[in-house]
Amino acid sequence: MNALVDWLPRPGDEAYKYTSFAALARRKYAAPAPGTVDAAQLPAPFGARLLFVDGRLQDRDGAPECGSGAPHRDLPESATALRKMNAALATESITLDIPPDTDAGVIELLFASSDHATPVASYPQVTVTVGANAKVTLVERHVALGEAQDFTNLAIDMQVARGACVTHIALQQGATGAALATGLHATLAVDAQFDSHAVHLGGALVRADLTVTLAGRGARCALYGVHLPGMRQHIDTHTRIEHMVRDTTSVEEYRAVVDRGGRSVFNGKVFVAKGADGTDAQQFNANLLLSEQAEADTKPELEIYADDVKCAHGATVGKLDEAAMFYLRTRGIGVEAARSVLIWAFVETVLTKIPLADARRSIEDAVLARLPDAGLIGEFR
Repeated sequence: MNALVDWLPRPGDEAYKYTSFAALARRKYAAPAPGTVDAAQLPAPFGARLLFVDGRLQDRDGAPECGSGAPHRDLPESATALRKMNAALATESITLDIPPDTDAGVIELLFASSDHATPVASYPQVTVTVGANAKVTLVERHVALGEAQDFTNLAIDMQVARGACVTHIALQQGATGAALATGLHATLAVDAQFDSHAVHLGGALVRADLTVTLAGRGARCALYGVHLPGMRQHIDTHTRIEHMVRDTTSVEEYRAVVDRGGRSVFNGKVFVAKGADGTDAQQFNANLLLSEQAEADTKPELEIYADDVKCAHGATVGKLDEAAMFYLRTRGIGVEAARSVLIWAFVETVLTKIPLADARRSIEDAVLARLPDAGLIGEFR
């Protein structure tokens, strides 16, 4: 019997209405075996690095000291099914503390799947505490060194103290047949800031849950994302921004380019509590379908219990602009190159917001590698 069956979301669960976990329920997974990976096979680091191999912490390269202890089991009743699964099945929990009034620079959390034959299921937990007026850039990076159909269920809890600033950059480049679930919950104190940049480049099944609680006056967050699901790839993002007190700000923009046989799902909720006057929340989701066999489901939501607020949301689903294609063709640009130029223009508006130059360049290269005949774009970067 698959140990995941008792914890996977059930059919009919509203939070997973567009995403089926039936394939995971049928598959048999092994527990991660202790081991290491060849450092030469890993991508160059963006900064100090914490290396997780098959969900277990293996190495700390220049990163601050981190604690390791028993997994967090206690969760609120409102926790998602996948988060409850992580709490129940996790074997260790890592704690990373950023002291107050420090600039910790760039810390990369690299989750590497080793090269093995039997699919592995792992449930890492990471808790990050950012002290008052501290600053840190956290890069969450997922790579695969083999083609095993692994399942990773990652939970990150983040406490951001008064005046602290966190930039979170997530890049998923796992095996094409692998499944990834991530759940990040950030709670922000007075005048704290949290910026998220998430890029998902395929995977058989990706589910990303991101919750930001603006608990202190003057707290602000900005969430950006790009999805590129291809053939038989499914990428599902659920975000929830909670404006719990007055004078908080949020901006959110996610874009998806869906190729033939792929599917993108976006559900974004902005919650404004009673008394949270002065809230400013802007949300937008755009989807570009490249064929008749591509699918996008989008559901932006506002739930408001305060009167003096400024909130807006919107969503679009469409195809490549035929007039723009015709214009590029009349300038001597081939069909595939013209398509790539328009796709690049669609996602670049989000990618350019990534503040870490090395990470942005790496992500842009990975996106361009997915586009046919994209050499024209590279000449002007």
